[in-house]
Amino acid sequence: MPQVQAAVPWDQAARERFGGLSFPVDEYRERLARVRAAMAQAGLTHLIAYSNYADPGNARWLSGFFTSHGDSLVVVPLEGEPMLVTNWVMHDEPMHSGIYGSWIPDTRVCARAGDDAVEEVADVVRRGAGSPQHIGRAGQRVIPARVERALHALLEVEHFVDADALLLDVRRVKSPLEIERMRRAARITGAGIGAAMAACQPGVTEQAVVGIAHGTMFAAGAEHLAFDSAVASGGKRAGVKHCTPTWRAMQPRDLVFLDMGATVDGYYADVSRCVAVGEPTPEGRRLLAAAEDLYAEVARLGRPGKTLVDWHADAVRLAGELGFAADYKRNGFGHGLGCMLFERPNLRYGDNPEVLEAGMTFAFEPMIVVDGLGTGVVEETVLVTADGIEPLSGLPTRIYSR
Repeated sequence: MPQVQAAVPWDQAARERFGGLSFPVDEYRERLARVRAAMAQAGLTHLIAYSNYADPGNARWLSGFFTSHGDSLVVVPLEGEPMLVTNWVMHDEPMHSGIYGSWIPDTRVCARAGDDAVEEVADVVRRGAGSPQHIGRAGQRVIPARVERALHALLEVEHFVDADALLLDVRRVKSPLEIERMRRAARITGAGIGAAMAACQPGVTEQAVVGIAHGTMFAAGAEHLAFDSAVASGGKRAGVKHCTPTWRAMQPRDLVFLDMGATVDGYYADVSRCVAVGEPTPEGRRLLAAAEDLYAEVARLGRPGKTLVDWHADAVRLAGELGFAADYKRNGFGHGLGCMLFERPNLRYGDNPEVLEAGMTFAFEPMIVVDGLGTGVVEETVLVTADGIEPLSGLPTRIYSR
């Protein structure tokens, strides 16, 4: 095992005494069993899951460890214990770097220089059974070229099996404990959006609004921000939608687009609301009211067994009936949420084979965007239940339609 010159003990006993796990070990063991069942079906002897700050979800979901810098890799053999290795260590102190978040007994830490982390991966794989040609790898989108080259060289494998879909499919339906974290993240986000809505007054800057929202979310228990928050005011900016907050002061009758998210124990929420500064113009009120009606009616039609193709058709039809057929964004319907901002289920428009299942969580955001006027969208972090779509943020979805 690689060694660092740590003054603070970080072995398994020390990590257990710290009590830093996000979930009980039994929860992680159950996840591991589901991954291995999928691996067996795919004919894999090992799964290598890569994570970094751009996509920390794989290592967080499998091990509990959050990769805020550097590289982390989890090796899951079909038989035997998993291993986590990371080279994210501040001043040679793993406990200072959150290593107490890992439940995996075989947790290894090495320096940032060289290929030490990949050498540890190769050590575990070589000691396992099965052909090295049947290794799945997840994290393809963000894995650096240097890690890619080292994996191929040290494992003497020409091609890895793409296992991103395998791991995402296992994660697509959430456990009760995961749903509880999603609910908390959404409630915290709702509190932040609610504070931001109240702050949208004449003369208040977008930066001031986002500062109020962030302070509210962190005071309520946010672990991190799920993404860069958006506050876009006025027709030119609100009609572009995802704008970084500026020092622009809001004006009476501006439409404002707000989009923010908090994370709790690695689980992401995503919530949007659109408001007016004071009384909106007649055109602004019509847009906001249509967005509220679109959200409410399309949500009412969502339920287990509903195909995404049919659900999209509902939204397209309703947007047309509301008079916004040309401004409805078919590819802005939503996205899966979990240990990352974009997960399963896949909600993209088109020939989509996805079917809603109870236990799925996602950002649901049928949107109308009118260039030069603003955005009309109610975005919610939602849960699919046996009865339909449950919004989780606690925020009202109707403001201007009453």
